[in-house]
Amino acid sequence: MYLTQKSIYAIQALIFIALNNSGEFVPIREISNKLNIPFHFLTKILQVLSKQQIIETCRGPSGGVRLRQDPNQISIEQIILSIDGDRLFSECILKLPDCGNSKPCPLHDLFAPIREELQKMLSNTMLALLVKMVRDNQVKLTSVTQVQDFFPGQKQTKKPDHS
Repeated sequence: MYLTQKSIYAIQALIFIALNNSGEFVPIREISNKLNIPFHFLTKILQVLSKQQIIETCRGPSGGVRLRQDPNQISIEQIILSIDGDRLFSECILKLPDCGNSKPCPLHDLFAPIREELQKMLSNTMLALLVKMVRDNQVKLTSVTQVQDFFPGQKQTKKPDHS
């Protein structure tokens, strides 16, 4: 009942692409290097996102990827469903193969409302919110904590000091 590594990388890559926010194509090698995602694994993930119309790709020396949709229109649920299908929202938490309403596992009925809330939360969480949180330095995208580490010339909003 966790996100797969593919979904995690997809979310990280899309945040990185959106942080670029210039409308220019971001080289895949740059995303791979900055986020420490294996290049060939990333290309397979990006192919899926392209087929799902979330990003567009361009080949050549100035090629790469960019968002096809506004980050305010891309839900985290949409990303996860594109990469992994609905297994996060349908698979048994105990990984029992025949678990379902007719043959529930011991946690089935207890977990059903949690699964529904999770799906609702992810469908209502847009990529733009995560981008803003990373840009404002409220959360980390990787072990790199500063946006300027990704984009040296880009401004960043400081995290409020509550001391």
